[in-house]
Amino acid sequence: GDSLRIGQIITNLVSNSVKFTERGQVVISVRLLKRAGEPGGEQVQLRVDVRDSGIGMTPEQAARLFQAFTQADGSTTRKYGGTGLGLTISKRLVELMGGEIHAESTPGVGSLFWFTVSLGVGEDTGGQDVSLLGPMRGMRALVVDDNDAARELMDAQLTDMGFVVDTAASGEDALAAVSRSQGGEPYGLMVVDWQMPGMDGIETARRARRLDAAMRVVMATAYGRDEVRAQAEAVGIEAFVVKPVGASALVDALMTALVPSAAPSARAVQPQEVATDLLRGVRLLLAEDNEINQQIAIELLEGAGATVQVASNGREAVDMALSGEHAFDAVLMDLQMPVMGGLEATGLIRADARAKDLPIIAMTAHAMVEERDRCLAAGMVDHITKPLDPPAMFKSLLRWVKPRPLEVSLGINSTPVPVPMASPKAPQDLPVVPGLDTAAGLVRVGGNRTLYLRLLHQFVDGQADAVERIRDAIAGGRQEEAERGAHTVRGVAGNIGLMALHLAAATLEERLRFGGDVPAAMAEFEAELSTVIDALRAVWAKDGEPSESTAAPATPALDAALVARHAQKFAHLLADSDAQAEEYLDEHRAALTQVFGATAFASIEQDVRSFDFDAALETARDAAAENGVVIE
Repeated sequence: GDSLRIGQIITNLVSNSVKFTERGQVVISVRLLKRAGEPGGEQVQLRVDVRDSGIGMTPEQAARLFQAFTQADGSTTRKYGGTGLGLTISKRLVELMGGEIHAESTPGVGSLFWFTVSLGVGEDTGGQDVSLLGPMRGMRALVVDDNDAARELMDAQLTDMGFVVDTAASGEDALAAVSRSQGGEPYGLMVVDWQMPGMDGIETARRARRLDAAMRVVMATAYGRDEVRAQAEAVGIEAFVVKPVGASALVDALMTALVPSAAPSARAVQPQEVATDLLRGVRLLLAEDNEINQQIAIELLEGAGATVQVASNGREAVDMALSGEHAFDAVLMDLQMPVMGGLEATGLIRADARAKDLPIIAMTAHAMVEERDRCLAAGMVDHITKPLDPPAMFKSLLRWVKPRPLEVSLGINSTPVPVPMASPKAPQDLPVVPGLDTAAGLVRVGGNRTLYLRLLHQFVDGQADAVERIRDAIAGGRQEEAERGAHTVRGVAGNIGLMALHLAAATLEERLRFGGDVPAAMAEFEAELSTVIDALRAVWAKDGEPSESTAAPATPALDAALVARHAQKFAHLLADSDAQAEEYLDEHRAALTQVFGATAFASIEQDVRSFDFDAALETARDAAAENGVVIE
């Protein structure tokens, strides 16, 4: 059907409900009335309800609503504004889509606006399960909220995820339920609203934890996290969700909460939980200038079977998309990049007829409706927010790309090359420092602990001087450079679990862009950044952990023919700009150091970490030649 017009109708009805509802709630629901026809030609009739608890209307007033330039009475027009024209247009649009629209209302109680539409049935392309919640199925959960609709919605979401859910309408009822559960099967999780009459969510959580210290607590709030974070963390609340609660945000909060705080590294998230053939054979262009964000995206996408090429700015993305050398299935486009931003790059790609059908998906730290509208207007088809939410990213991609059959993705006449399994590595301890949510950071990298530790090191090495760079840019009048510096820290910090720093960087970026107290924002940003950098360095110094750039210790010499084969394989990966070169370098460090020498190896490693594969290959060839090994 016409999704734009349906969205306009719903927006108009919701806007009216919000306007005339000073307190209470507005609930939007949709249900299937009937379905008919054969597959490929099926039709459905849907009914959409918008119900509010606002001022309501008399039957006479409701009867006049769908006439142009008419509202319930003159006093509501003066108080609330508007002409009623939107309802008249909505009525015409609904009728054009084979439906009808009506209003039911009771003065002082509220109103119900509902409409029906007849639509065709599209192809379901989102059936792949990328849920990370398998280990939690069957856990008992208690939802505490004084709002009936919010309580029912959270109940439904958790039930769909496999939880066994009870509900309570007040803090007192919740405590009684927790107390009763101690005699049988206790609750593993409580999701509690912050603002409730009588006992609020923080006090409810405090008392509930006294009854059951093992129960994990997630707080739901419609007012933002910053206002309650300090109080909530003091009583042992592990995670937050902001209303209205989306499924992916709820998954993140649950994964954070259901990990014992004493063992943040024990999260039940493993790389293999994302199916390795989820994106099998899909060819993607990733336009992203930040190397940490590049590594996270590449690790997740290649782990799901995709082939990824990287462009470090919009200009490179345009050249690669239109060169004809690569047949990309989709483009993941960051918006803020040097040389050329994502919106301009998308416009240039769309201007070429060869790429008119190429899906371009925006990646941005700004989740505002206005940002999404700008992306769609530029020619993008979808929108992914950063920090990356792996399930949401995969679901978005699977709306626009299709995995290839195995014989197609490998090539009809090609034979898979067997790759020996690397020896399992002992798990490394994750640093425990204030402000670092390692549980959330692991989710962003699909549970890959080695990658996560490497990203932490790269963050310290690459962003320790961010304050100085931003201040220099401001002093030099380079406003865009200053904004980009804050934007970079914002994205990276969110991806690795530094949420307080993420918020401070976001505030600084917005003050730089839109005006405000920049010195105050800079001071908060500097304090958060220096605290985290100092804490991580202190932990690593205490543990004696080597930095990323430290070469491996000397080892006995390996067979010359073997190390030559490793060098050849590594060079081929570099020549193909294959991101697996980084993993190969880590797995065969001793052999490659023997071929290239310690000094050259350190330089090659630095280039590989920065995805400068050409420079790494040149150094590798020169160093190998000096040691009598010829790399073809």
